[in-house]
Amino acid sequence: MRTACSWLAGSTRVLLKFMPLHNQNQIQLYQQGVGAGQVIGILRGRSLHISSSSNLPRVGNDCSTSSAHHSFLRSTAARQTNASHRGLCSAPISRQPLKSNDSLFTYQTDEFSGLVIDSHSLPPDPKKFSQMLEASLETWRASGFRGVWLKIPKDKSTLVPAAIDLGFDFHDAEPSQVVMNLWLPQDSPSTLPTSAHTTIGVGGFVLNEKREVLTVAEKYGPLSTHSPKGTLRYKLPTGLVDSGENLEEAVLREVREETGIESKFQTVLAIRHLRNSSFGTGNMYFLCALQATGSQVIRYCERELLDAKWMPINEFIDGADLHQRPESRALNQLCLEYVQATYPGLDARKWTSMPSRGVCVYTAASFAK
Repeated sequence: MRTACSWLAGSTRVLLKFMPLHNQNQIQLYQQGVGAGQVIGILRGRSLHISSSSNLPRVGNDCSTSSAHHSFLRSTAARQTNASHRGLCSAPISRQPLKSNDSLFTYQTDEFSGLVIDSHSLPPDPKKFSQMLEASLETWRASGFRGVWLKIPKDKSTLVPAAIDLGFDFHDAEPSQVVMNLWLPQDSPSTLPTSAHTTIGVGGFVLNEKREVLTVAEKYGPLSTHSPKGTLRYKLPTGLVDSGENLEEAVLREVREETGIESKFQTVLAIRHLRNSSFGTGNMYFLCALQATGSQVIRYCERELLDAKWMPINEFIDGADLHQRPESRALNQLCLEYVQATYPGLDARKWTSMPSRGVCVYTAASFAK
């Protein structure tokens, strides 16, 4: 793991490169500008050694800078050494400017020898942004960083052309920002991940005490556009998983939003993977069994649905409109087997060791106990 910072000694810019070496941190000093990349000094422990070929001002036998600079170097090395002893070398470091004159961007490291530029440090002026970015990239390349991630807010979208000119590519976009990235090594192919290429969908197979299934007729979508005029085609409540949700939260929300029915998650019945969906992305659809709770009165969303009703299980399973494709027949068969108690589905195990990440593992019922 390498990290870097830089400072000025007189008119010479010095770049500090931290490298773990035999359980000790070695700091190599690189001169930038004339003779860029030349090692001009090494700091080990509390001793600073400067190369005789360096043009840095010298003070004393083993100190090449002012006492203030020397103190700064020692304290920086100590902090870096302590961090590596705590096993924090691969963890994000605190945001701090790489230069005291604020000509470089602040950033946070990631777990793959890359960094994420702090969006708050982006200037609104494209010219100044371009100058800072070019200087920062030069420093980060010399520091051994691999990937650079840049998030440009919508209100600073005029910075995008400057980033493109310096080699950045688009990665993904959200309503509030665009994400770009750049692979720094010139001697190896990029290993940066592509943008999200698969969406996650959920469907709720909701049963009530009468063994009826909750079904909906969509106002928009494939079933509505391909239905004969004047007829309604019913299906299970479905939708996409929102950011930050797990499968259980998503399917309960979709059922509640579309029909007003509260329910309890039971199990995952099946997973269907579609390789080519909207805009060339894939889709993974999780069919989930739910048990209705509370009131059985349906209050469907009129913006999205034409109707919603409880349907007898046999009518749902035998419905010709749901039997047109082999995968639909297979999913319906699993629903029937679940009702008949011959197929238990998958059990969900929530891991509490990392609650912020919401880890949940779905396994065969016999292995989840």
